[in-house]
Amino acid sequence: MRSRAIGLNLGDVLECELSVIGLLEKCKQYTNGGFKVFLFQNGVSETKVEEFIKRNNKNLINNNVEISNKINERVFFLITKNGSLNENYRYKVEGNITRGLNEYIKMMQHIINRERKGK
Repeated sequence: MRSRAIGLNLGDVLECELSVIGLLEKCKQYTNGGFKVFLFQNGVSETKVEEFIKRNNKNLINNNVEISNKINERVFFLITKNGSLNENYRYKVEGNITRGLNEYIKMMQHIINRERKGK
């Protein structure tokens, strides 16, 4: 498993693109170098994918984003609107992506605090 990787459906991301990109920047702050985002293409046309990449190329690179057709990629935290996107995750939030990313941030804050107390 990639440490602290997030899995999202690209189609869901396209619905609220700007807020998701901003929240990914925030999520990255809570990981210590192990941050990766998988955007599962899952039925999104190549044209839409290419347009998304053109609009967000710098942010995609900065946030270590990989757009993939492999929906079975192992992720730490899966966020999906409609059931399971894949079954290969440690934690999962169903529903709104922005709520899911905020839940990821809360979890990472909790993990960081727990690790600090353990030292």
